[in-house]
Amino acid sequence: IVTTDSYQLLLSLRRAMEDKDVSKRQSLYSIVGISVCIVLLLLLFFLYLYTYRRKLLDNLRHVLFFSILMAIIVSVAFLVLQYAPIGYIYLIPFAWCPIIARVFYDSRTAIFVHLITVFLVSLVVPAPYIFLFVQALTGIIAVISLRDMTQRAQLAKTAAFIFLSYAVLYTAATMIISGSITDVEYRYYFYFIINAVLVICSYGLIFLFERGFGLVSNITLVELTNVNSNLMLEFAEKAPGTFQHSLQVSNLATEAAKRIGAKVLLVRTGALYHDIG
Repeated sequence: IVTTDSYQLLLSLRRAMEDKDVSKRQSLYSIVGISVCIVLLLLLFFLYLYTYRRKLLDNLRHVLFFSILMAIIVSVAFLVLQYAPIGYIYLIPFAWCPIIARVFYDSRTAIFVHLITVFLVSLVVPAPYIFLFVQALTGIIAVISLRDMTQRAQLAKTAAFIFLSYAVLYTAATMIISGSITDVEYRYYFYFIINAVLVICSYGLIFLFERGFGLVSNITLVELTNVNSNLMLEFAEKAPGTFQHSLQVSNLATEAAKRIGAKVLLVRTGALYHDIG
């Protein structure tokens, strides 16, 4: 016998099951939408390489470099979002992407890699506006502050700029959204400090990527141009005339490279070693 109470329970059960079906459909549509956005973002990145950096696209080593670099950051971000509090997303050093890419490639490519990575993560971040605003601008500032990294101290300076950028941009974005400074959560500034420290640790990753993909950073070129290295000292001892000639050619080539906008360090190193045989 269906009483009034049992009838109300059945109606509640029906509404709950209908809501569950709706949420399943919404979840399915969300997954499809996110998948489409991911595919479009990756296609956009490869279209950039095809249009402006065709040589990089034609070399599988460079494509793997970008793919692995972005995959590392995106995977870590997804894991943090899945298993940690929301604020911990700001502990992830997204600046690794533009910094490592800038060390081996040009500024435009580094910024593009960073923006694609940030957009990919923003698809699942609860507050995408603040996240995009802060991360995108911080990455651009990191690339501008780094330029050609020839000393480890430059990385520390870039980390300081990143911390200041995070702090200022997060505060500004929060004030824009809430209309008050009282909604700023001060624990985020502690996250930004940890983030900046992790940025300094990217020096080890640069070495791993350099060895793993056979790339050459400016730091390595600076080390190679050190005339006090064992090889250069042996060169100066066994063939002093050729050594002086190589130094002169290196100086001339360096000035020429500066005038035409070539890679000065690469040209200097090549000229210094051109007679080493």
